[in-house]
Amino acid sequence: DFGQEYGDGDNDEIAQDDNGHGTHVAGIAAGAGDVYRGVAPEASILTVKALSPQGIGFDSWIVQAINWAVENDANVISMSLGKIGDVEGPVNIAVKDAIARGVVVVVASGNEGSNIAHSPANVREAITVGAVDKNNSWASFSSGFDYGDYVKPDLVAPGVDIVSARSAGTDLGNDRNESYGNNYTKASGTSMSTPHVAGAVALLLSAKPTLTPEEVKYVLESTAIPAGDLGKDTLYGAGILNVGGLVPERVNELLKFRVNHASYAFSGETISIELNSTESLAGVTGVISKPDEAVNNLIFTNVVGKSWVSQYSDTSQIGRYNFTITAEERNGSTTDIEGGF
Repeated sequence: DFGQEYGDGDNDEIAQDDNGHGTHVAGIAAGAGDVYRGVAPEASILTVKALSPQGIGFDSWIVQAINWAVENDANVISMSLGKIGDVEGPVNIAVKDAIARGVVVVVASGNEGSNIAHSPANVREAITVGAVDKNNSWASFSSGFDYGDYVKPDLVAPGVDIVSARSAGTDLGNDRNESYGNNYTKASGTSMSTPHVAGAVALLLSAKPTLTPEEVKYVLESTAIPAGDLGKDTLYGAGILNVGGLVPERVNELLKFRVNHASYAFSGETISIELNSTESLAGVTGVISKPDEAVNNLIFTNVVGKSWVSQYSDTSQIGRYNFTITAEERNGSTTDIEGGF
């Protein structure tokens, strides 16, 4: 609808795309064309130019752009940018501040391949997005990294040969032909996968506007289509974006009982399995199956309010541990929640 420009240092209100990257990304998230449409074509766009015509810039420009978006009531910030390295700097601080103020921030994981750290993709609270091709196979350029107590990306989305809007006078992708016309172009990268997720978040928030950034991230990961290694890995994260899983009924079910635990445990390490409920529970029980299929009970303790925790330490075997948690409500009804690491 309107915008702001910091990418050339003049801080004016004309966010003109002289690179092509921003227009292509915006079209994926919310394009409303007759032929090619974005994930959320009815979403409004705040256009904020944070980099130069060459696609480079200062941290201060990006920070100003993030802050401007927050101050102008953005619900979702999509950031198809970053730099190599596990860095904590002003951009990361601005991202964390935006999330703390209720804005969902979606960030590209980077295009340098596996086991490469990026920032602000390394912000734990952000939704970091990797890329897959049309066959849902990991794109070899898509970056991810194990930061020790968490893994990035959080999920993946289409990012190879994506056709979207072209900014007039630019040559992003440099691949325009009769099959999709002069107003569109094709490009690849986690820059393209990120707005797929940002558009999905817009759809989710249009149906459930009170969701917090933390809840949005939990829902996206919980509904993702499993891919790659069991659990969350550095290639696919929690899996492939599943827009069809974001229906309100399914979201309500997911958020009623939220399970948090590490995606993996070292041999002999104690892992904490936490259940958070929207309602007070009469009790919580559980069982866990080890790689050799032996079954142990999980002992849950009500630690505070509606939160229940079990500490499980019998992790000497290598392989998949699957658990089932049974939540008993005050009215006697029970719900089973499954998971694993």
